[in-house]
Amino acid sequence: MEYAENKGIKVISQNSYELESFIQSVAFREKQRCRFCYHDRFNSTAKIAKKGKFDAFSSTLLYSRFQNHDLIRQTGESVGQEQGVPFFYRDFRNGWKEGIEESKRLNMYRQQYCGCIYSEKERFYRTCR
Repeated sequence: MEYAENKGIKVISQNSYELESFIQSVAFREKQRCRFCYHDRFNSTAKIAKKGKFDAFSSTLLYSRFQNHDLIRQTGESVGQEQGVPFFYRDFRNGWKEGIEESKRLNMYRQQYCGCIYSEKERFYRTCR
């Protein structure tokens, strides 16, 4: 948020993480958790975009080399049709290395997982081996 402020970028963010709701929605379907997560996040984002009369909505997930871009695109386009606002897809991974270098130079926090508790568990256990 500090970076966006310094660059004059307007950001709308959701500062809550409904952990219990997320777990209830993916319990016993953990392998499909990303599909649920993308849909849930994009649905919220598309509603805000529609209310704000934005041209489109997108996701910072498109920057990650570790995310399923085909599923992101498919889900975003589907939600966009449902909500009546287009999903903007662009593969931002080509700037991944430069982004890492810049974030280190600026001493920014660099999250090592997507944000869900299952991803955090996977990250944690990888570092413990």
